[in-house]
Amino acid sequence: MRVPETEHAWAAGFIDGEGYLALVKVHGRRSDGYQNRKPRIEVCQSELRSLQRLRRLYDGYILRLVQRPNRKPVWRWEVTNTAQVRNTILQVMPYMTVKRRQAALLLKFICLMQPRSGGRRIEGAERRRREALHRKLCVERAR
Repeated sequence: MRVPETEHAWAAGFIDGEGYLALVKVHGRRSDGYQNRKPRIEVCQSELRSLQRLRRLYDGYILRLVQRPNRKPVWRWEVTNTAQVRNTILQVMPYMTVKRRQAALLLKFICLMQPRSGGRRIEGAERRRREALHRKLCVERAR
C-alpha cells in the first residue's frame, strides 16, 4: 500500500520539531579505543497516538519512559534498525527543514556502513570519515 506524500510531510514536521537524530554508541569499546556507532531516530511525546502513527508509517517500536510524579506519561518512538533508519530518512528528508542537514549526515554515515566480511576492523580513512561525520552531527544538533 502506497503511503500518501502528506503523511511523509506530516512525519517530517513532527520529527523536525520533536525528533532526535543521532549516532549512538554500540555496546563495548574495542581495545584500540575506537567506539562503533549506529544511526537512530527518536521522538518523545506524551501523546501516544502520534507515535503510533509514526510506527505504522516507518516501523520501529514505542517505549513508555519512567513517569515522574504529577506528570503525564511520556512515550518514545525509536527506529534503531539501520535499514529502517535509512528508509525513514529517505521518505521524510524532502520535507524536512530544521533537521535536514542532520538527516543528510546520517545517510552519509549509513553509506559508510557497507557490510564487512569476517568482522574486520574499521581502519584508517574509513574510521576517520565516520568520526568526522559524528562530530559534524554533534555540531548540527547544537545549533
